[in-house]
Amino acid sequence: MSQPAPPTAPTTATQTAEFTVQGMTCAACTARVERGLNATPGVTGASVNLATERAHVTFDPALTSLRDLSARVRDLGYEPLSARADLSVQGMTCAACTARV
Repeated sequence: MSQPAPPTAPTTATQTAEFTVQGMTCAACTARVERGLNATPGVTGASVNLATERAHVTFDPALTSLRDLSARVRDLGYEPLSARADLSVQGMTCAACTARV
């Protein structure tokens, strides 16, 4: 009788992603997206906020990707959006300036 293979150790290199989810109108929508993301292989945690329309996902990039997460949200009937902006802020002269920005 053969022995079962030992479980593979999860990788410790996780990434986090935060993106907008459009189309959610109630708490049930939020729960649906959150459950769907948490059920995606490689996702170690997902939380969705209805008020801000944002999803925060921690995942193993060896098992899933941002493209997979976006596709999952689309499959659930919602529209994922992501954007990144790098801004140059000039004129700050002290720590209070940076805190204010």
